[in-house]
Amino acid sequence: MDQDKLNTLFHSTTDEKYKKFLCDRGWEFETEAEVKAAYARMKKASAGEVLTEEEFLLELEPGNASDLGKQLYNRLCELVEQGALKAGDLYQYARFKWCFRHPEAVIACEVGRNRWVVNNCGEAIDMERAQQIINREWGFETALVEIIGTPYYDATDWHFIQFRCKGVEWVMCNDSLYQIYQ
Repeated sequence: MDQDKLNTLFHSTTDEKYKKFLCDRGWEFETEAEVKAAYARMKKASAGEVLTEEEFLLELEPGNASDLGKQLYNRLCELVEQGALKAGDLYQYARFKWCFRHPEAVIACEVGRNRWVVNNCGEAIDMERAQQIINREWGFETALVEIIGTPYYDATDWHFIQFRCKGVEWVMCNDSLYQIYQ
Protein backbone atom coordinates (compact mmCIF):
# COMPACT_ATOMS: atom_id res chain seq x y z
CA MET A 1 0.00 0.00 0.00
CA ASP A 2 1.45 3.38 -0.87
CA GLN A 3 2.30 5.89 1.85
CA ASP A 4 -0.58 8.28 1.03
CA LYS A 5 -3.22 5.55 1.37
CA LEU A 6 -1.59 4.33 4.57
CA ASN A 7 -1.60 7.86 6.03
CA THR A 8 -5.26 8.33 5.09
CA LEU A 9 -6.17 5.03 6.71
CA PHE A 10 -4.15 5.91 9.81
CA HIS A 11 -5.82 9.30 10.27
CA SER A 12 -9.32 7.96 9.60
CA THR A 13 -9.36 5.65 12.64
CA THR A 14 -9.51 6.28 16.37
CA ASP A 15 -8.57 2.71 17.35
CA GLU A 16 -5.08 3.06 18.88
CA LYS A 17 -4.26 -0.64 18.47
CA TYR A 18 -5.16 -0.47 14.79
CA LYS A 19 -2.99 2.64 14.40
CA LYS A 20 -0.07 0.79 15.97
CA PHE A 21 -0.67 -2.15 13.64
CA LEU A 22 -0.70 0.21 10.66
CA CYS A 23 2.61 1.71 11.75
CA ASP A 24 4.20 -1.68 12.41
CA ARG A 25 2.91 -3.65 9.45
CA GLY A 26 0.71 -1.56 7.17
CA TRP A 27 3.45 -1.22 4.59
CA GLU A 28 3.48 -5.01 4.06
CA PHE A 29 0.09 -5.10 2.33
CA GLU A 30 -1.15 -4.07 -1.10
CA THR A 31 -4.73 -3.19 -0.20
CA GLU A 32 -6.80 -1.94 2.70
CA ALA A 33 -8.70 -5.24 2.69
CA GLU A 34 -5.44 -7.17 3.21
CA VAL A 35 -4.46 -4.86 6.08
CA LYS A 36 -7.84 -5.35 7.75
CA ALA A 37 -7.69 -9.13 7.31
CA ALA A 38 -4.19 -9.27 8.84
CA TYR A 39 -5.33 -7.10 11.75
CA ALA A 40 -8.33 -9.40 12.28
CA ARG A 41 -5.97 -12.42 12.45
CA MET A 42 -3.84 -10.68 15.05
CA LYS A 43 -6.89 -9.72 17.14
CA LYS A 44 -8.29 -13.24 16.90
CA ALA A 45 -5.05 -14.78 18.17
CA SER A 46 -4.75 -12.13 20.90
CA ALA A 47 -8.25 -13.06 22.06
CA GLY A 48 -7.15 -16.69 22.49
CA GLU A 49 -8.74 -18.07 19.34
CA VAL A 50 -6.69 -20.49 17.24
CA LEU A 51 -6.11 -19.45 13.65
CA THR A 52 -7.50 -21.76 10.98
CA GLU A 53 -5.02 -23.41 8.65
CA GLU A 54 -5.99 -20.91 5.93
CA GLU A 55 -5.43 -17.93 8.26
CA PHE A 56 -2.13 -19.37 9.46
CA LEU A 57 -0.90 -19.86 5.89
CA LEU A 58 -1.96 -16.33 4.90
CA GLU A 59 0.08 -14.96 7.78
CA LEU A 60 3.00 -17.28 7.11
CA GLU A 61 3.30 -16.95 3.36
CA PRO A 62 0.65 -14.73 1.73
CA GLY A 63 -0.54 -16.08 -1.60
CA ASN A 64 1.51 -19.28 -1.41
CA ALA A 65 0.25 -22.18 0.71
CA SER A 66 3.04 -24.78 0.77
CA ASP A 67 3.26 -28.28 2.16
CA LEU A 68 5.93 -27.06 4.59
CA GLY A 69 3.52 -24.44 5.90
CA LYS A 70 0.81 -27.06 6.35
CA GLN A 71 3.23 -29.39 8.17
CA LEU A 72 4.23 -26.58 10.48
CA TYR A 73 0.60 -25.71 11.19
CA ASN A 74 -0.27 -29.34 11.98
CA ARG A 75 2.71 -29.73 14.32
CA LEU A 76 1.92 -26.48 16.14
CA CYS A 77 -1.77 -27.39 16.48
CA GLU A 78 -0.72 -30.62 18.21
CA LEU A 79 1.19 -28.53 20.74
CA VAL A 80 -1.77 -26.18 21.21
CA GLU A 81 -3.96 -29.20 21.96
CA GLN A 82 -1.40 -30.47 24.51
CA GLY A 83 -1.31 -27.08 26.17
CA ALA A 84 2.32 -26.42 25.28
CA LEU A 85 1.36 -23.42 23.12
CA LYS A 86 -1.40 -20.85 23.19
CA ALA A 87 -3.29 -19.36 20.22
CA GLY A 88 -1.09 -16.27 20.34
CA ASP A 89 2.02 -18.45 20.10
CA LEU A 90 0.65 -20.14 16.98
CA TYR A 91 0.18 -16.70 15.45
CA GLN A 92 3.75 -15.72 16.39
CA TYR A 93 5.17 -18.79 14.63
CA ALA A 94 3.42 -17.67 11.44
CA ARG A 95 4.12 -13.97 11.86
CA PHE A 96 7.85 -14.35 12.46
CA LYS A 97 8.23 -17.54 10.36
CA TRP A 98 9.83 -19.45 13.24
CA CYS A 99 10.82 -22.95 12.12
CA PHE A 100 9.10 -22.42 8.75
CA ARG A 101 11.81 -24.16 6.73
CA HIS A 102 12.20 -26.91 9.34
CA PRO A 103 8.87 -27.98 10.93
CA GLU A 104 10.73 -30.89 12.54
CA ALA A 105 12.53 -28.28 14.68
CA VAL A 106 9.31 -27.60 16.59
CA ILE A 107 10.12 -29.48 19.78
CA ALA A 108 8.46 -29.04 23.17
CA CYS A 109 9.78 -29.89 26.62
CA GLU A 110 7.70 -29.99 29.76
CA VAL A 111 9.60 -28.01 32.41
CA GLY A 112 7.03 -28.16 35.16
CA ARG A 113 3.52 -29.30 35.79
CA ASN A 114 1.64 -27.93 32.74
CA ARG A 115 4.58 -25.62 31.90
CA TRP A 116 6.26 -26.00 28.56
CA VAL A 117 9.01 -24.46 26.47
CA VAL A 118 8.90 -24.80 22.71
CA ASN A 119 11.67 -24.25 20.20
CA ASN A 120 11.34 -21.21 17.96
CA CYS A 121 14.80 -21.48 16.39
CA GLY A 122 15.27 -22.96 12.93
CA GLU A 123 19.01 -23.37 12.42
CA ALA A 124 20.69 -26.56 13.61
CA ILE A 125 24.15 -26.18 15.10
CA ASP A 126 26.83 -28.77 15.75
CA MET A 127 27.20 -30.54 19.09
CA GLU A 128 30.55 -28.95 19.98
CA ARG A 129 29.20 -25.42 19.51
CA ALA A 130 26.15 -26.28 21.62
CA GLN A 131 28.40 -27.57 24.40
CA GLN A 132 30.43 -24.34 24.25
CA ILE A 133 27.26 -22.24 24.50
CA ILE A 134 26.09 -24.24 27.54
CA ASN A 135 29.50 -23.81 29.15
CA ARG A 136 29.73 -20.09 28.43
CA GLU A 137 26.17 -19.26 29.50
CA TRP A 138 25.64 -21.59 32.45
CA GLY A 139 29.06 -22.84 33.54
CA PHE A 140 28.48 -26.55 32.91
CA GLU A 141 31.73 -28.43 32.30
CA THR A 142 31.93 -29.03 28.53
CA ALA A 143 33.22 -32.59 28.92
CA LEU A 144 30.20 -33.52 31.07
CA VAL A 145 27.55 -32.02 28.74
CA GLU A 146 25.81 -34.62 26.58
CA ILE A 147 23.63 -32.97 23.92
CA ILE A 148 20.24 -34.64 23.38
CA GLY A 149 18.76 -34.47 19.89
CA THR A 150 19.52 -31.57 17.57
CA PRO A 151 20.58 -28.27 19.11
CA TYR A 152 19.11 -25.12 17.50
CA TYR A 153 20.19 -21.52 17.25
CA ASP A 154 18.81 -18.26 15.81
CA ALA A 155 20.70 -15.44 17.54
CA THR A 156 23.04 -14.89 20.47
CA ASP A 157 20.10 -15.00 22.90
CA TRP A 158 17.86 -17.45 21.01
CA HIS A 159 18.76 -21.11 21.45
CA PHE A 160 17.03 -24.40 22.02
CA ILE A 161 19.46 -26.97 23.35
CA GLN A 162 18.47 -30.09 25.25
CA PHE A 163 21.27 -31.71 27.20
CA ARG A 164 22.13 -34.06 30.05
CA CYS A 165 24.78 -33.41 32.68
CA LYS A 166 25.51 -35.95 35.43
CA GLY A 167 22.19 -37.72 34.80
CA VAL A 168 20.01 -34.58 34.97
CA GLU A 169 18.25 -33.39 31.81
CA TRP A 170 18.09 -29.68 30.98
CA VAL A 171 16.89 -27.45 28.19
CA MET A 172 18.25 -24.05 27.35
CA CYS A 173 15.44 -22.13 25.69
CA ASN A 174 16.45 -18.68 24.50
CA ASP A 175 18.09 -17.00 27.50
CA SER A 176 16.65 -19.31 30.18
CA LEU A 177 17.64 -22.68 31.59
CA TYR A 178 15.07 -25.25 32.72
CA GLN A 179 15.32 -28.69 34.22
CA ILE A 180 13.20 -31.06 32.17
CA TYR A 181 10.19 -32.27 34.13
CA GLN A 182 10.03 -36.05 34.46
